[in-house]
Amino acid sequence: MNREHIAYQIYYSHLLESMNSRFNGRVNKTLSFLLIVLGSAVISHYFNTVFLGVLIALISALNTVGSYGATAELARVQSSRYLRLYNSLHSFETDEDLMHQLMKIQEDDKPPNLTIAKLAEREAGKTFKDFMIHERLSRKEKLYTFFSS
Repeated sequence: MNREHIAYQIYYSHLLESMNSRFNGRVNKTLSFLLIVLGSAVISHYFNTVFLGVLIALISALNTVGSYGATAELARVQSSRYLRLYNSLHSFETDEDLMHQLMKIQEDDKPPNLTIAKLAEREAGKTFKDFMIHERLSRKEKLYTFFSS
């Protein structure tokens, strides 16, 4: 791999982790907001309390199992590590040293959401013209773009 390919990989990884962090953070905040609203609605006596209780339990389980807050924080840390590496590209004398550092950071990566990975690839292609993607976004990708950009 030449330096431009490595630079693209670092930039793409930074965007992927950044978008993943934003997406998971927003999902976490949305679920937390729903829990607060539904918890407040239990007091009002206008709604079926059993139904609200089940809904609150389901949202809590989803938030716990998905661990969106923790995932968002881990992705944010990885994103900053990739950005630091990208900004220090000039300080590496050889491509092997740069590749070694990239592989060291990648050891802490978690499996990405495939839709977010595709969006990050498209976004990185705007900076690195050799890797540009010209396909139209699907509805699912547009929805993910709304939450992750």
